[in-house]
Formats: sequence, C-alpha cells, structure tokens
Amino acid sequence: GGLQFMSTSGDIVPRLITWVVGHNTIYSANTKHLYYTNISSDPISWQAAKASCESAILYGLKGQLTQVSSSIENNILSWKMGKNGWIGASDAAQESSWNWLLGTVATPFWSGLNSEYGGTNLNNAYTAWEPIGIASTTGEPNNLQGDNYALMQLNGFWADRPNYDPLTRSYFCEFGSTGVVPSLSLIHI
Repeated sequence: GGLQFMSTSGDIVPRLITWVVGHNTIYSANTKHLYYTNISSDPISWQAAKASCESAILYGLKGQLTQVSSSIENNILSWKMGKNGWIGASDAAQESSWNWLLGTVATPFWSGLNSEYGGTNLNNAYTAWEPIGIASTTGEPNNLQGDNYALMQLNGFWADRPNYDPLTRSYFCEFGSTGVVPSLSLIHI
C-alpha cells in the first residue's frame, strides 16, 4: 500500500504536512517524529508526565517528554494539539540553567531569566519563552520559587511552572529520537 498526495493547485510552494495517526497522535514529515498528547481529567505533575512518556512505546519507538528544537515543532504542538502541556525542559538541577532532560541526558539550551533581563539561548537553541506583557508582567522564565519545569501554553509560548500545577492536565510525548523512525513516502502529482 501507499499514500499519494494530489493537488489541483498550480502552486509549487513547499507545504508542511502532518498526519493524524490516532487519537491525540500526529506524525510530522518535517521532523520525522510522532507526537502524542495525553489529556487527563486530573492534574499531572511534570515528574509524572516525564515518567509516563519514558515508559511509553508507540509503533516500536520509545517516548520522552518533547524536546522542542524548532519553530516547526513548536507550531505542531501548539497549533495541532490545541492544549497546554508539559514539555521536557527543567532548571531544577540548577536555578536559571535550563536543560532538555531526555532520560538521563541533560542538554543545556537557556541561561538566566527571560531575555528582557539578560537571559540567553545557548548554542543558538530554539526557544519560545513568553515575552513580557503577554500573560505575565515579568515574562518567562521568571524563576519564581519552585518554578522549575517548562509548560507549553496554548498560545505556543513557554512558561516555567512548579512540578505540580493544578491547572496542568496534559503533556507532550515525542517518539522518534531513537530507534527506527516510521517511513512515509509522499508522491506529488
């Protein structure tokens, strides 16, 4: 079997195509990863969300809380999933030193408070911290006491929150960083 993309449009501009492969699961042809959002009626802590993703397997791929590496990935999560949810970043090990935590591997990507107060991305890493004036007068990350875990908000911006936030009921798992990535062939006619 196969899948064929057909268009009657004369427009040859490249398109970003994502595929819904199940309830709350999408596949991005651009990142070649699967993304799954778990939505609960009860609040879930960041630590519990991380453990849940790391114990999950989808189509033979091991999961992790999502590491957002590009605006494309950020858009997939915020636009396609349509929920606030935990992502795989934390500064719990050292305040103001943000890392993507993938299993036992920590990858630094941000240092300091928000960019208005001297914070900066590391190694040209992608970030989407909420700027001052959107929903907060301080911007994000604001390093309020106990705010050590990254939450992607519905508007696509990130915020730092405590491990347990009573309003957070979802999280984003990513599959495809390790193992065999499902292949998808598209033919444009």
